[in-house]
Amino acid sequence: MFFLSNKKEEEVINFKDEEVLKDSINNPKLFSLLVSKYEKVFLRRSMKILKNKEDAEDVVQEVFIKIYKNAEKFKEQEGAYFKSWAFRILTNTCFSKYRDREVTASLDIENAFEPVSPAEKFNSDSWLLKDSLNRLLNLLPSSLSKLLRLHYLEEKPQKEIANILGITPEAVRVRIHRAKKELIKVSQNNF
Repeated sequence: MFFLSNKKEEEVINFKDEEVLKDSINNPKLFSLLVSKYEKVFLRRSMKILKNKEDAEDVVQEVFIKIYKNAEKFKEQEGAYFKSWAFRILTNTCFSKYRDREVTASLDIENAFEPVSPAEKFNSDSWLLKDSLNRLLNLLPSSLSKLLRLHYLEEKPQKEIANILGITPEAVRVRIHRAKKELIKVSQNNF
């Protein structure tokens, strides 16, 4: 079998993307050829979807990381080439970023944990909101995250939380207030 890593970089340019990807697994330097070839195109496509240069740049970087990490999983098939595979990853990542950004923009942290009616529990927007909140909670220190999960998501009373954590109910109230403030900061910095 012929390996591109035995060739000089200028000779590699003539090879198919699929071959470059495959050989970049053993020679990561070769992956830069794919980055050079697709970076501008990916950025234009992500800008069309996200309408924000910073988000688009973040997505493009994330996409190249995903492509490299999953290079071994790529299998060339009839009608399915590297380019279509890479653009599918790009498009999916853009839409995930867009969805997260839109949900966070409409997220009212102060009221996000209010109990929902039984009818709202099955509303798809409610599930999307809960998923976004779980992502934000995962960014908090575990002590704050645990406290907010117990109180708002598991709907445990403050007295029960105090017993679980071995603190006073007053301390629970104070910590919930602090945790909500920290959650607001995290949401502003990450979305």
